[in-house]
Amino acid sequence: MTAGILKGGNEMEAKKMLVAFAACAALCAAATPALEKVVFVGGHPDDFAAQIGLALLMRGTFEVHVVDFTHGERGCGKEKFESGWTKAKRTKEEESVCAAVGAKLHWLDEVDGDAYACRETCAKFAEILKELQPRAIITHWPLDQHLDHVMAFTATMKAIHLAKIEPEIYLDILLRSLKFLRFSDIIPIIKSSLCKFHNRKLQKIIKTEHNTLKFSIFEI
Repeated sequence: MTAGILKGGNEMEAKKMLVAFAACAALCAAATPALEKVVFVGGHPDDFAAQIGLALLMRGTFEVHVVDFTHGERGCGKEKFESGWTKAKRTKEEESVCAAVGAKLHWLDEVDGDAYACRETCAKFAEILKELQPRAIITHWPLDQHLDHVMAFTATMKAIHLAKIEPEIYLDILLRSLKFLRFSDIIPIIKSSLCKFHNRKLQKIIKTEHNTLKFSIFEI
């Protein structure tokens, strides 16, 4: 239609129509509220794999983001780590997975098995969070046999503090993460008492709001 008007030489009418189209598009964009953001934080690319079902359920309701501290470089042995083969492969895999579920991927470029919650990494993560202003963050439970997971939790908490945001925080509990909490060498009565005490502590964490940060625990 616009092309026809231009053909006829009525450029003024064409410009008016283009302005009207632009105004209409702006109104439509304003009428569509932006989705709230949820951030999945993992130590390695395959950590998000355990959360894909939840990410798919969130699609269309929330804007999903994934933050990986490392590229999982040590997952296929020393030789492939040193050659860079594993990093390249797992980076590509994670990019493909995030594209498939509609998630936006962010890397913090720490090294698998040698990751630290250093000042630079926490500051970089804080800038991401400051830009995203997420409704919720899902990350590792802080008691974990894999120190990269413990680091990821610690760096997440520091980044939240640096970004001056107040998101809901959800912690995933992988059963293998709690192996060291088994009391197999303690007599049954003491074991029972300790387990009950531990469960009460978990319930207290679930119900407590500390420094305006909301904590919840879910099991996968």
